Amino acid sequence: MDCCFYNLISYITVFLPTKLLVDNLNNIEKLITADDWSLAKKNLSNLEKNWDNRLVIQLSNETAEIYEFERTLGQLRTLIKHKEDDSLEHLGLLKVISQNLTDVFPRP
Repeated sequence: MDCCFYNLISYITVFLPTKLLVDNLNNIEKLITADDWSLAKKNLSNLEKNWDNRLVIQLSNETAEIYEFERTLGQLRTLIKHKEDDSLEHLGLLKVISQNLTDVFPRP
């Protein structure tokens, strides 16, 4: 029984897209800091494409976190479109939410 649980946790940990989400968010943050808004917008589109492939995240049944991520992602899209520096705050929030979504044992 313990072996099956360990294998399940290992499988989930390997396939959750934590690194991909965080890497995309870090890349967008660097671009915004460098005032490269057009490339930030392009990378945000890539992030949204990656987010659309979130089956494993949805299996974790964190409905409130998924809603919050999508809402914050939409706000970030608008802020980047209008070249607002407040987008950095939303990036930080997205990092926290993505960590909560992809942790095998999320924090409260």
